[in-house]
This record gives sequence, C-alpha cells and structure tokens, in this order.
Amino acid sequence: MFCLTFVLFVFSFALATVSKQTPFDLDTSLPYFTSLNTNYEQNLFELWESYVNGYDHPLVLQLKKHDKFYHFDYMSEENIFINNTVETLSDDLFDEIRHEIPSIKTRADLIKFKQNAIYILVRNYELDSLCKSILNFLSRVPHPYFDFIIMNDKPFDPFFINQITKFIINSNNPTTKKWAERLITVKFGLIKAEIWDPLEYKEDYTTIPMSVIESRWEQQEEQGILYGGSRSYRNMCRFQSMNFYNHPSLDGYKYTMRMEPGVEYLCNFDPFGELRDGVKYAFTLSLVEYPETIPSLFTTYLTYKRDEYYRNRELFEFINDGIGGYNLCHFWTNFEVISLDWVRSEQYNRFMEHFDKTAGFYMERWGDAPLRTLAVVELLSIDEVQWLDIGYLHPPFVSCPGDLKTRTERQCTCESYDFENDILGISLVYMNEEGFENDYDDEEEEENNDNFDFDRITINMHDYSCLKKWWRYGEGKSFL
Repeated sequence: MFCLTFVLFVFSFALATVSKQTPFDLDTSLPYFTSLNTNYEQNLFELWESYVNGYDHPLVLQLKKHDKFYHFDYMSEENIFINNTVETLSDDLFDEIRHEIPSIKTRADLIKFKQNAIYILVRNYELDSLCKSILNFLSRVPHPYFDFIIMNDKPFDPFFINQITKFIINSNNPTTKKWAERLITVKFGLIKAEIWDPLEYKEDYTTIPMSVIESRWEQQEEQGILYGGSRSYRNMCRFQSMNFYNHPSLDGYKYTMRMEPGVEYLCNFDPFGELRDGVKYAFTLSLVEYPETIPSLFTTYLTYKRDEYYRNRELFEFINDGIGGYNLCHFWTNFEVISLDWVRSEQYNRFMEHFDKTAGFYMERWGDAPLRTLAVVELLSIDEVQWLDIGYLHPPFVSCPGDLKTRTERQCTCESYDFENDILGISLVYMNEEGFENDYDDEEEEENNDNFDFDRITINMHDYSCLKKWWRYGEGKSFL
C-alpha cells in the first residue's frame, strides 16, 4: 500500500494565484488528474498530445515557463550538495562521509563516487515493478547513495515522481535514510520526440517510405518475431544504442549502471566499486540473439570502414562462428555498467551511425544488445571489459554464482539452477585456482584445456548462454 504523503522539493517561484508551486503541481479541476488511482496511459496520452500539438495544458505551461520540461531534479532539503561542492564541504562533514562509506578516503574519491549513477528507462505504468527493483537494489548494495537518472519518452506522472523519490530516499533504516537524503539526487528526464522517434520527427532520417517500413512490421508480426510489430520497442533499442548518454540529465557523470523494472539482484554487490581500473564495459549475462531479428546486422558490421583508431580486435573470436559469420552471442544490456566517456566518444558514435543510416532498427528489429556487443568487440580490448558475477534475475533468465563460498559471502538468495520453478539459469563456477570439474559434453573444449586439472566443480551451462565463449576468449581464458 503506497503512502500518499510526499513533499516535493519546492522551487521558489511565484504564480498569480499560488505563492509556491512545483513544476509538477497539477490543475486538479481536470477530471483525469483528480485521483491518484489514475490510468497512467490515459493521463500521458492526453498530456503528451497537448505537448506535441501545442495545447495550453497547465502542466505543460508550467514546465515550459520554468525550463523544467526537459528534466526535473529532486533533492531532499537535507542534501549537502544544494549549497556545496565536494571541494567546499567542511572537514567535519567530509569526515562523516568517510566514516559512512569506507571506500572514500579522499575528496577525489568522493568526486569519483558522485560521478556514478543508476540509469533507468521506464514508463509510468511500470511504477510497481520498478519500486520493487529499487528496494531490492538498495538492500543489496552496501552504500547505495548513487544518483538515479530516470528517463521516459512521455512526461512522468507526478504520482510516479512522488513514489519513486520516496522509495529511493526514505529508507526504513534511519542511517541509510539520513545519508540518502544527504547524498542522492533523483533526476527525471523527458526524451525529446525527435530523438525518440526519428521516423516521425526527422524528415531526413531515411528515404524509405513509411508504408514500406510499416509493411515490414506487419510481416514480422505475422512471422511471430518478438516485438516484430512494435514501433516503440524499436525506438527504445535505437535510443539505448546511440542516444541515452547524450541526455542532459547525465551531464557530469562518468559511469552508469542500467536498471530495469522487474529485475532482482540475488547477491550483495557494488556495481562500481567492483570494477577494475580501466574497465569501460561490464556485464553479467551473455546470451544468444534471435537470428530473425538481425538478418543483415553482421553484414552491415563487416562493411564498416575502420581508421586510425582501429584496434586489433582481441574480442572478435567471442562473436565468431568459425565460418565467417556471427554466432549471435551478445552481452545482455538490461544490466550493464558502462563508461559514458566511451559511448560519448567520436569512435563509438561513428560506429553507431554506420548502422543507423541503414534504418536497420526499423526495417528489421535490431536490439541494442547485439549493437552494443559489436561496439565492444570493435572498439575495446579484453582488459577493458569485465564480467560481474553478481547473481541477477531478469525473467526468464537468471545467473547465480556457482561457488558456494561466493554465494555465502555475498549472501545470495539463489541456487545455480532453479529446477523447482523451471527458470532458465546459468551456473557459474570456480572453486579454487587449481581447477574445476567439467561435466559438459564438449570434446573440443576438453582438448583445448588439457593442461588444467578438472576437479570437483560442475559447470552446468545451457545452449542459450555464451559465457563459455567469454571465459575462453575474454577475460576468463586464463582459467579455462
């Protein structure tokens, strides 16, 4: 049961009839905004229509007038960065922070900590599932005082903003609540229409007639291709591949961890603290893509013209099928920790533009996961990519550390395979530096690992997982 009491941070501006009002106060005389038990889709449709078509909706007028339509930042009145920077914090206050977060020893450490953020792309109707994921995350991360950057292609429902900020800031633990209020900023960003849906708002995006594109969607829907008929899903994949990091709400940040509604973190972990120095991309699951969604993706990749920044692609074998094609392996991007400096680089964006100019996001159904994977393979070296063995559930897939010692230390609430619920799982295993047992039927793998003493631990991998390939060709090749 949601508590309906919440106080938004009040901006000090005056209106004709109200002395103080936030950008998200509503005209309660409007019938579709009178109840908190509202239909989110109806609200957003009417609000968005008013924005796109220039109607004088009161909420839109407020946001435009105060330049807050693009993003809205929530900070508790207790937040120490309202009137301070890291450099201007008093020594006593900085000592309190060091005591609360042991990894912060210098002001430079605090600056680095504040450059990390949790990034979420969400719709208003996903409020309940996102709240559960946030509460789970906050219970799993030892010092979860990161800023949250939450984006939507439609204006956020004010009730959504109230509830999300409450769940992030108002912990039941008094100490956690105190530091969440003092350190966390929650930012709500609206994605501009021309960024989200180029087919509608960018006349020069493609010369392909819209009728041809829509016909392809109908064909893919009839063929049963996952999200084959969805325009919004394609918009999302394109945005996640090549636009999210340019949103002004992310200005000033260096790394983001992506969170999605409905996911569960099954072990204690630190998304940024566990990164090795120099890592630009981290993942936890690696799966096989649906081939019917990307028929021309790899061919498009092979036509990419490299220049002086081209690296010796150390990771190419991870995606190589052995006969000159793509084995469909990709990093599952619904959990990723990513360097924003990397994705904002000229190299990364030139690479993405090579794909985007073909309109493959729309003529086919390219997902952001294989696109990001190809960028990692093309532009990064092995030591710039890291696998995080954190224990993670995104139905129907789940990963869990296979080592009992690891599960115990991380206080995991998972087993390496959930047979009872028949959830597809990935069993990840190490025991010690001397080896592990191999009980999968793969003679080639055994031949290539004759120098290792396999002992006592079981690897239980499935055909959908690409982690074996990562262990062999990525950072894990030293112990495989």
